Amino acid sequence: MIRLYAPFLLLVAISWLCFWIPAKMLALRLPLLLVVLYMMVHIGSEINGKSPPVSYTKGSDVWIAVCESLVFASFLETIVVHILYRKKEKNMCKNDPEAQNVLEMDEKVS
Repeated sequence: MIRLYAPFLLLVAISWLCFWIPAKMLALRLPLLLVVLYMMVHIGSEINGKSPPVSYTKGSDVWIAVCESLVFASFLETIVVHILYRKKEKNMCKNDPEAQNVLEMDEKVS
């Protein structure tokens, strides 16, 4: 239980910290989620490598899949929130000519 359930529960809780990071700080949200997802995959493969091979689905496989699904869902949520934030930002800046120039330069750089 200490090698499987506690680390995955902690990693899911850490991945939910990105919900409190503002949407405009994508550079903080994405690495947090990617590192957590990488750690989950690494720990999961380590645990599956140490357990004997069986032909049926184990409880640990289900737990790992659910936890990785939760982290991946927060990754998708981060992307959707960032896209919506960018659309809102562009709509607000249409009235401001100086902000419009900055957005045009940003699009040229992209």
